[in-house]
Amino acid sequence: MRKTDILLLPYLLISNSGVLLDGIKYCRPVVSTVLPQDIAEFKIGVYTTPEGKSFAEAIITVNNSYEDFQENIKLVQPRFLWKNVILQILENYRKIAEE
Repeated sequence: MRKTDILLLPYLLISNSGVLLDGIKYCRPVVSTVLPQDIAEFKIGVYTTPEGKSFAEAIITVNNSYEDFQENIKLVQPRFLWKNVILQILENYRKIAEE
């Protein structure tokens, strides 16, 4: 991950991604074929279709605005660090257990 410049996520389907969380941890912009709302909302990369030309164009877009994406990632990073995600998961389990 440390040697990666752009994190490429050519998934067909996911609901959560540990790889994406690690990408945020290491401040790596993403090109993703899933999670369009999250990618757009947090401005951490580019959502694209999995077709070759579209995917390649998204890589170029991320490369051309690389520093902007890194700045956006730094803004959301604390929310998605594993140590903070784990705390939220534990809190959710506590709420469920109390019901």
